[in-house]
Amino acid sequence: MKYGIKLVATLLVLTFASHIRAQDEVDSDAPAEEEGFTALVISGQITDEKDKTVKAVNVELFEGNEVVSAFYTKKNGKFKFQLLDGHHYTIQLTKSGYVSKRISVNTNLPAEDDNTYYFDFDIGLVPEEGNKVKDETLYEYPSAIIGFDDRRTDFYFDEKYTRSLMKDIRTSTVN
Repeated sequence: MKYGIKLVATLLVLTFASHIRAQDEVDSDAPAEEEGFTALVISGQITDEKDKTVKAVNVELFEGNEVVSAFYTKKNGKFKFQLLDGHHYTIQLTKSGYVSKRISVNTNLPAEDDNTYYFDFDIGLVPEEGNKVKDETLYEYPSAIIGFDDRRTDFYFDEKYTRSLMKDIRTSTVN
């Protein structure tokens, strides 16, 4: 009788263990861990029109339409992200009473480049009051574009794009 109980108990344990392993095999189509390396460490500080740091800004990092990281800045207004090679990211900054901003970041590096680069920049938020525009869609565009420049072999900020967008916003501002 003891032998029979041990045999049944052993079979139950083995059956349970094989069932768990089978479940693991069914989950094999779950997303794999992100592959790649950190191509860019991007950091900065958020300030207002008077160059004072802005705290409690909602900073969201998007990859496509998916939020992959989000937090509120502390009183120093700083943020930092480690971005993987070969991705397009958007950093979105929002705070009540201010115009939201988006920064587009392209981390595509040349095939043979496996370096980690560092890019630090400050970005200013402007109050909503006094900055109403006729064409609200202008605020939906990224206010800055950051990408890798093969000639400079470094990440750069596309100043020409930002100047053009700011000119469009200024000419559309309602006084």
